[in-house]
Amino acid sequence: MSKPRRSVTLQVESLEEKTAPSSLVPVLTQHTFNRVLRDIDRAGGTFAKTRNAQQFEAKLFQIASRVPFGRAELFPTWQDTESIYSPSDRGSGMVMINELKGNFVAYVQAGVQSGSFRFR
Repeated sequence: MSKPRRSVTLQVESLEEKTAPSSLVPVLTQHTFNRVLRDIDRAGGTFAKTRNAQQFEAKLFQIASRVPFGRAELFPTWQDTESIYSPSDRGSGMVMINELKGNFVAYVQAGVQSGSFRFR
């Protein structure tokens, strides 16, 4: 004798926007913020010595990974910023590093303002 089948009723929630509980929102700490700025400088110093663009980009990817959504949202911006550097333009490396740090600060400000993550 076969078992009777149970029917399942799906309930569809309304499509109103819901915010995640504050405990689920990623947090960027002051320590991490300062560490990222310091690591950008270090990566730039290493790049100035080695001129190894692949190593520099890998380091930027690693640094961006410490920031909420950094791999997907911050790193592509940093990749575009790398084009500022030109070995024939004196000072372009420092301009690039300052721009990378500026990108980071703007990203944090926008992320906090939009509620994507918190800064503590």
